[in-house]
Amino acid sequence: AGIGCNGSNFVTRIAFEDNGLSGSIPSEIGALSSLKTLRMERGKLSGSLPATLGDLANLEKLDLDYNNLWGTLPSTFNSLTHLKLIDLNDNDLSGSIDILAGLSNLFFVQLQSNYFSGTVSEAFGSLSQLQVFSVQENQIDGDIALGFCNLRISGYLKHLEADCSSYVEGGSVDCVCCTKCYPYDDSSLNNADGIGNGEGPIITTPSPTTDAPSPTPTGRPTIEPTHKTTTEPTNAPSPFTNSPTEACDGINKAAWKESIINMLAASGVSTRSSLLTNGSPQAKAVWWILNQDPMRLCPGDKRIEQRYMAALFYYSTGGPNWLDKGSGDQRFLGSASECYWMGLKCNPYGEITHIEIENNGLGGSLPYEIASFTKLEVLSLEKGEITGRIPTEIGAMQELRELDLDFNMLTGELPYTLGNAPKLNVIDLNSNMLTGSIRVLASVKDAYFVQLHNNRFSGDIAPSIGLLGNLQVLTLHKNDITGVMPIMVCNRLAAYGGAIDHLWADCAGAVPKVSCSCCTKCFEG
Repeated sequence: AGIGCNGSNFVTRIAFEDNGLSGSIPSEIGALSSLKTLRMERGKLSGSLPATLGDLANLEKLDLDYNNLWGTLPSTFNSLTHLKLIDLNDNDLSGSIDILAGLSNLFFVQLQSNYFSGTVSEAFGSLSQLQVFSVQENQIDGDIALGFCNLRISGYLKHLEADCSSYVEGGSVDCVCCTKCYPYDDSSLNNADGIGNGEGPIITTPSPTTDAPSPTPTGRPTIEPTHKTTTEPTNAPSPFTNSPTEACDGINKAAWKESIINMLAASGVSTRSSLLTNGSPQAKAVWWILNQDPMRLCPGDKRIEQRYMAALFYYSTGGPNWLDKGSGDQRFLGSASECYWMGLKCNPYGEITHIEIENNGLGGSLPYEIASFTKLEVLSLEKGEITGRIPTEIGAMQELRELDLDFNMLTGELPYTLGNAPKLNVIDLNSNMLTGSIRVLASVKDAYFVQLHNNRFSGDIAPSIGLLGNLQVLTLHKNDITGVMPIMVCNRLAAYGGAIDHLWADCAGAVPKVSCSCCTKCFEG
């Protein structure tokens, strides 16, 4: 259903939306010389855009939004003379967008939520068919040229969106004709000067908050430039009246941003290099704090660190691809306090104590900065696609009671620091790809619920695990653990006056991996 051909049986259409596509786009795609439509939106595609896309001389629609693509726009794009629609929003693309200025048939361009830089050049003013142009939430700066604004006067360009909001002093882009400016602030609709609110002095066309783009490209049932699912606040409870300059002791925008980056680096939450590494979760999180967070907190505000960490958790675990990001006050990266965001809970002092998000398509990996949630008691992220190792920094979490990461794709060994988390008592890591020894369990003194089955653990079962006086559940089956169940562990069974009522291992079959006369359930390994 995702492939279409013409009468000569040449492929003209590839369309797979929200179908879990991953990997990268092969360079051989350039051999599909009759291809007109390439749509692979809402997936997990990574890597760069192959230069051979420029060989698709008949391509009219290129739609790859909501993936993990990176790199720059290939210089070969100047050969896509028939291209009408290019939709690349919500990726990790970077560099200049100037290559698109020569594609005279373009009428729909969505590039928002990437890392594009440079300016919107005067040459874009020659795109006489252009109707939709969205470049907000990038690193583009400078002026939107008046030649481009003339496209608004002509009546064709209905939606022009950029980082031009007066909500942050000066914005990143100076634009007197944009129909919508970001970061978006509802109150700016009443600003008398009309700059950045869709009511500029040149054009008075209604902004896309009330009128959907018309006409829209054929077969576009998904993302309209009038809606932004993750970064647009429903309300703006900002401490500012107008700009950071007025609210933060007269500090200008550049100094404001630099102060916040310095604050996060000095606190040890993240390294300065990671905050400035293009495409990293840390860079995405701080970019959100600096350019999109409706709260606009001032340097030195203690809330910045936790709000940054919550955003970092979102980007590290593939937040843009989550199945549910919450709504209203519960929406991740919304205008409300992070304490209200979906899956997060705080104590009365506003410190995050619970992160509980189950079966929601979480991916990526756990950032080492997770330990900066110093009051975290419960980390429950089961039934996802989280990869990588469990950070050793977990051991520094003095309040952590529950570590529940089962049914993911974690690899590596159990952190040797587990025993340093003094309150840890639930370790639920079954159904991952974890390896190595389980001997570190003996150091988790308060453990009472331990599920490690369906992994790749090996080695033997340390007798010292029998010293865990509170242990009630221990499941070790479907691993490569071998040897004899120590008598010290058997003596902890409820039948012998102890607390263990579930002791499961690979102790069945003609030649069991584990010899266990006391296990409450045996499996064939």
